[in-house]
Amino acid sequence: MSRWTGTHGLGHTRLSTESRVDLSHSQPFWAHGTPDLAVVHNGHITNYHRLRRMYEQEGVRFYTENDSEIIGVYLARQLAGGRTLH
Repeated sequence: MSRWTGTHGLGHTRLSTESRVDLSHSQPFWAHGTPDLAVVHNGHITNYHRLRRMYEQEGVRFYTENDSEIIGVYLARQLAGGRTLH
């Protein structure tokens, strides 16, 4: 770790319950278009499939099948629309 630079770090372990177990589905997820925002989530998003279809129809590209990725998409879109995290 001594060769890494920066001021923040994220570590997270979880058992995949919604998507297949695959290294490419690992967290954290970076919010699209917001490189300094990452999401780590341990839970189940019940309306994930509906939200994903809606965002895909609007042109959003998803990189995994993990339901937690939707949080990063949602936050990035809110920030792009002028909302804040305060």
